[in-house]
Amino acid sequence: MSYYSPEAIVNRACARVGLEPLQSLTDDLPGGQGADLIYKGLISFLLGHYPWSFARTTRQLSKLHGVTAFAGYRNVFQLPPDRLGPPQKLTISPRDPDSTFTDFTPEEDKVHADVPELYALIPYFARPDMWSAAFMEAATLALAAELVMAIASREKKRDALRRDVYGTPQENMRGGLIGVAIQAEAQGTPSKKLKLRGNPLTQHFQGG
Repeated sequence: MSYYSPEAIVNRACARVGLEPLQSLTDDLPGGQGADLIYKGLISFLLGHYPWSFARTTRQLSKLHGVTAFAGYRNVFQLPPDRLGPPQKLTISPRDPDSTFTDFTPEEDKVHADVPELYALIPYFARPDMWSAAFMEAATLALAAELVMAIASREKKRDALRRDVYGTPQENMRGGLIGVAIQAEAQGTPSKKLKLRGNPLTQHFQGG
């Protein structure tokens, strides 16, 4: 079993709280869900919770044919269905890290624009071997919190572990081990200012 496999990560989480290792991630737990669903749901949340450098990728958007563009635009593009949140930016020049394209209109999971090609920087479900060490530690303990409730119904233990992972309510889930991972990420990633003013993505997805 690979160190980075979902089975290994789930069983390391079980070991943290004294639970027996699971033989299958798809069997229903006492809480009614399989461990695979708990794993996928929690990791998707954590990866989409912050713009981790290891969980971002640039994708060329597919141009849709037979779909009528509105507002005078010529083309309609499909946003990637596997993104874990709103695109962080659109660009027509993926080679230029400072390039941000704003002349478009978002509609549901599509983008209307005049340009012939369009790229999006999106959060995605990065493989565990791509995660930082700090994120791996936070994710493992976060899984332990959910599994100890799903398997053993230990609500107080779950709540205590959640505080260790996310911090206090006042920290808006940016404290604890996740906060440590965010600080490590911020220190290791060069600061880049995205052009948010007048950006339709900001207005559409965040109400800015």
